[in-house]
Amino acid sequence: MTRRVQAVAARVLPEATIDTSERTMGSEDMAFMMDDIPGCYFFIGSANHEKGLDAAHHHPRFDFDESALPRAAALMASAAFEFLD
Repeated sequence: MTRRVQAVAARVLPEATIDTSERTMGSEDMAFMMDDIPGCYFFIGSANHEKGLDAAHHHPRFDFDESALPRAAALMASAAFEFLD
């Protein structure tokens, strides 16, 4: 499933860097759900240093650059289409 989503990401967002080395506990609850239903958890980069939107999660200044939302929606919709096709 992950390989298919990575392929979709490369096709839909060719300018994106797909980093497979990052490890996080940010999706630990998803692991239990994916025991029964296959899935893929991914992050869309939304930090923007020029706009000062680069504080870490849970920091009082945390905010994200909403211009990342169309890329996120495109990837999610394309991945869903890939699996429903």
